[in-house]
Amino acid sequence: MTYSYGLPTAPADVVDLVCRMAARALADYRAGDPAARTVASERIGDYSVTYADADASSPFDLPDRVCARLAARFGSGAPLVVKSR
Repeated sequence: MTYSYGLPTAPADVVDLVCRMAARALADYRAGDPAARTVASERIGDYSVTYADADASSPFDLPDRVCARLAARFGSGAPLVVKSR
């Protein structure tokens, strides 16, 4: 059986996007906070912390404009559901 799928080579801009996502994930990991949340305020007595971004994003979340551009270029593709165990 022979199975071929995808493009013969990955486009440079897609490689760049994936490398940037991986670099952000690595930087977040090395910072010691996988969510890399920015602290907006912190109080010490009866400890309290407020994050600047209440919905901490993942390094792998893409902005809607990027998703739309990729969908327009490559098609929407098959739906993919990812679940963690």
